[in-house]
Amino acid sequence: MSQPMFERDMLYPSNTEGEPGSVHISVYAPESDGRVPVHVHAKTEHLLKDNLEAIVNTIQTDLFDRTRMDIRRSGTIYLQDMGSEDMIRIQYAETGKTHSSKLTKKVF
Repeated sequence: MSQPMFERDMLYPSNTEGEPGSVHISVYAPESDGRVPVHVHAKTEHLLKDNLEAIVNTIQTDLFDRTRMDIRRSGTIYLQDMGSEDMIRIQYAETGKTHSSKLTKKVF
């Protein structure tokens, strides 16, 4: 992938009371299938997959509502926990369920 089109640090509500999670978001140009890749890199120790819905809702509200895009329908989310080289690729199906796959090859 090339350079990100947009980058931003964000806070999200974590599963730990009074301790928000922090992530760095990088949005890239659409892939060949038309989906927008969003790389979510953890800046705190919270596990991203455990907080997926809170993170996706925050990204949708803070970023993609402005462009009238639905990140669940139009995006591919790449989660990378703090201190990890591996990523988890997440795509939402029409039913709202997620499909995930673990990537060990560097994507970004």
